[in-house]
Order: sequence, then C-alpha cells, then structure tokens
Amino acid sequence: MKIQIAFFVVTLFILTACAAQIPAPSATLPPAPTATLTPAPTFTPTPTISPAITDMQEQIAGTAQNLTLNTEGKLEYKGVTYDGLNYGEDGNWHLTLVDGTEVTLAPDQVSMDDENGFSPNGYTYDAAKGWSVEVIKDYPICSIPEFQKCEFPEADFFDGSFQKWHETMARPFIEGQVDLRPWTQEPGSRGLLFQDITIKRARGAVSVWVDPAEGITVYPEKIENRIIPFQLPDPSHPYDPEMNIFVTGVGYLYNPYKDSIGVGRQGGIVIQQSDWLENKTNQLLIVPGFTYPNTGLEIPLVKKTWETLGAEKMQSIMDRVAAGDPTALRELNGMPILLLVVDTTDW
Repeated sequence: MKIQIAFFVVTLFILTACAAQIPAPSATLPPAPTATLTPAPTFTPTPTISPAITDMQEQIAGTAQNLTLNTEGKLEYKGVTYDGLNYGEDGNWHLTLVDGTEVTLAPDQVSMDDENGFSPNGYTYDAAKGWSVEVIKDYPICSIPEFQKCEFPEADFFDGSFQKWHETMARPFIEGQVDLRPWTQEPGSRGLLFQDITIKRARGAVSVWVDPAEGITVYPEKIENRIIPFQLPDPSHPYDPEMNIFVTGVGYLYNPYKDSIGVGRQGGIVIQQSDWLENKTNQLLIVPGFTYPNTGLEIPLVKKTWETLGAEKMQSIMDRVAAGDPTALRELNGMPILLLVVDTTDW
C-alpha cells in the first residue's frame, strides 16, 4: 500500500513538472485600429471689394463688352491687361508713364468703348512701351477767306490726329447767348439735320462756332474738299467749353449738278461760301449721308467716313441727332461729314 502511494506521488510530481515546462498558449489579439485624423478646415476670409471698384465694374459692363475690370482694379481689353494702369479705391484711374511718372485721372478724363478700349485724355498707350504723354500734331491755321492756303492730309481725319488738334480750340458759349433749340430733321428727300426753325431763335443767340481754321483736303486725286471745323454746345453743359462737340464738316466746292465729281468749280461758289460761313451762318446744315442732296452725287471723302464706321453705326448717329441728341456726333471722332453751306441768317 505504501508502495502504491509512493508511486502515485512520484508520478504526480513528474506530471506537474512537465506541465510547468509547457508554455501556456498566448492569446493573439487583433491590431488596434489606427485613428485617421481629419484636419480642421482652413478659414479663408472673403476678400472685400472696394465699393468704388464695384461701381466702376457696373459702369463698364453697361457700356463696353470688350473691357473688364477685375477686383484688384486691373483693366483688360479683349483679354489683355493694360500695364501701368490701375483703378483705385479713391475712384480715380492711376497711370504709370514710361518714365516712371505717376498720373491720376478722374473718370470724366477718360473714355471707354469697345472700339478704342481705354482712352485717357492727353495720354497714349503702346503695348510694347506703356503709357506716354500724347503728342498733338500741329496744323497751319487759315482764316475762312484764305482757307485754300492750308492743306490737311486726308488720313489725319481717320486716325484722330486732326480731332485732337481741333479740340485744343475750345471756345466758350456765352451764358444767355446760346441757341439751345432742339435738333430735328427736315421732312422730305434731303432730310437735313438742324435746330428746329419752327421755334424762333432768341436775338443774338449763337448756335455754332465756325472755327477760323479752315483748309482743303485733296481726296481723291485732284478733288479739293473744303474743310469746315466747327463746335456745337453740349445741351447739358452749354457753357463748359471742354464739353463742346467738335465736328469736321465738308463743303463741296464744285457744281453738284454735273454728272461727275469735281466738275464745274467756279470762283463765285468759293467766294459765296466764304461769305456765308463768315457772316451769314446761324446754323450749319448737316447732310445725313454722303451724297449731295437731290443729286445722287457721292462725295468720296465723306463716303470714306461711312465706310470706316459702317453704315449701321453712321445711321445710328444721324438718327440720334434727328431725335435731338447732337452729342452723338462725338462718335465721329473728327471723321468728316457733309454740310450744305447756305445762308442761314434767318434760321
């Protein structure tokens, strides 16, 4: 019995020792999930646009589709940014000239349209060079009776050179002595444009300044055109000479009832026109086309104006004048239009 108990004890001891040497299975735990941190959103403040820039953006959008002003005050014309030009929060345009000079211009000192883009008074832009002071071409000055001694190049009416020079001759209309009768159109085939003669003109009232800077332009070859620069008062600013409407008129010097242009010139026609323009012009009568009234005779220099601006635009200009808005003539920018030169003493 003792032997059996001893054997059991020894066996139990051996089994216990072996069990102690077998490692307990370790538990395999799944890896802890990795936390993905989402960065906090970055706050981007909305830029504040100057009210002055917003106002100018609206003005430009209403007048010129080819011009765009961005929120930083930079101006683009047909997708190309003007260098050295900025519209400021002060409501003015700022130019940097090629020599580094800074120039500030008020909005009324610039013009903007789809055809010419941005045009500041007195300055010109070259895409390769930048902004510079505009040089105004000079011309000889002849009085009305001696107009044939001064000749103007035909091309200068179509590149703006003559107009810029003409505008340096601004003359004030005297308060209380300016004719502000509305513009109208003569019924019938001639359709002349003038101020309404059914309304009596006040004694001494002036309708137009015929500038003492007449001349001739030969166009086409051998055909002389009488150049008649004149100024009209702006109906809204009649006493501000800088707001005058500057127009280049053409007087036909030949017999308009001949079959060909430039035929039948007579000294009497020239002398008579000069007398009327100098002494008997209360109005200048505008022909709304490029043919001499009631003849079908085309005046080539005036026809070129219609071809340059296009018939639709020219008709729009003439229609606006006929409706009482002579400021439409500014859109000619000095390109010549036909006048019927007659005695308008009683007009």
